[in-house]
Amino acid sequence: MQLTWLLLYSPEYYRAHSGVWQQFEQSLKLSGPDPGIAAKRIDMIIAHDMLDRLHDIRQPTAIVVGELDVVTPPYLSEELRQRIPKSELHLISGAGHTVYVEKPDAFFEVVRGFLGRVILP
Repeated sequence: MQLTWLLLYSPEYYRAHSGVWQQFEQSLKLSGPDPGIAAKRIDMIIAHDMLDRLHDIRQPTAIVVGELDVVTPPYLSEELRQRIPKSELHLISGAGHTVYVEKPDAFFEVVRGFLGRVILP
């Protein structure tokens, strides 16, 4: 679980919330996910490759990524932006994979702006 926290959150956020992780780890020890199921889920994620179909997305698309995301790093998000017509990439500085948790104000500012331009022009 400690590795998961390090991958999902920026180092700054991880350090600032270390007490939360310790409590959560204790609860997972009592009723945590089945390791076999977790491994199968990771296998499924790795095997899921839709890059060759991204050009079929025709709706405007906002891609939001944390600058420090190590799970889906910004360069992969840039690849999505290049392959999805009418897409835009938003990089949130100082955030990891869970950008919406770490930087909710910045995340929702992007989402509100995008929806305001696309849905309610």
